[in-house]
Amino acid sequence: MSNSITVAVRCRPLNTREKTRGAVGLIRMEGNQTIITKPLDSKVKPDPNAKPDPHATKTFAFDYSYWSADKDAPNYTSQQDVFNDLGQQLLDHAFAGYNTCIFACKSDLQVPLMYINHCPGSGYGQA
Repeated sequence: MSNSITVAVRCRPLNTREKTRGAVGLIRMEGNQTIITKPLDSKVKPDPNAKPDPHATKTFAFDYSYWSADKDAPNYTSQQDVFNDLGQQLLDHAFAGYNTCIFACKSDLQVPLMYINHCPGSGYGQA
C-alpha cells in the first residue's frame, strides 16, 4: 500500500436463493481486471445475423480483483490471501500511527464504513 488509496474488489459465490432462482455468474476476474458480462435475455431468441453488442461486456481495472466465487478455480482467492495483500499492511500503517479505513460494500448495497480504531470487539483502539 504505497498509495493513499488502494481499491480492491472481490467476487463472492452465488448464494442459495440466487442458485434456486437460476441465476448465473456475470462476473469474471482476469489479473487486476473485473469483467462484467450483460446477461442474455432469455425471452428473446438470439439472431445469428445480429452484430455483436458493443455494450455486452464492461471491463474495470482495480488495484486488486479477487475471485472467491469458486473454491476449485485456479484463481481462487482465500480470506488469508486478501489479508496478506491488504490487511497486514493496513494494520502495520495503523500501528505506525496513520489513519486507516476499510470501506466495504455488500452485494445488497448496504454500505458499512469501518475505521480500524473503532472496531467493536476487535481489541484495536481500545484502552
